[in-house]
Amino acid sequence: IFPGVASTQGQHMRILGRCIPIALCFAVALYTSNQAYMYCSVAFLQFMKEGNVIIVFFLSVAAGLQVLTRLRVALIFWIITSSSMAVSGDLHFMWIGFGLQLLSQLAECTRNV
Repeated sequence: IFPGVASTQGQHMRILGRCIPIALCFAVALYTSNQAYMYCSVAFLQFMKEGNVIIVFFLSVAAGLQVLTRLRVALIFWIITSSSMAVSGDLHFMWIGFGLQLLSQLAECTRNV
């Protein structure tokens, strides 16, 4: 049924070694994201998830997949500053929820890069 499986014969540990970090990042992202919902509002957490684009960009720069320029840094700073001003009025803000969601985003973005 799957002819590509035959080419992996004898390489199970190598394949498993590549899959475990991805699975671990997924498990951390799923657990911490669900825990964050106990502390912060859904709207705030969804707004935080928009920061994944910036996190993926910085991880891509760290991995050498993207180039960091002054213009890109200025644009990212502008986006973060504007977003921070828009979210400053959350009535049910808790640092623990913020931290859990940030950890979830880091794990998710690491899995994607």
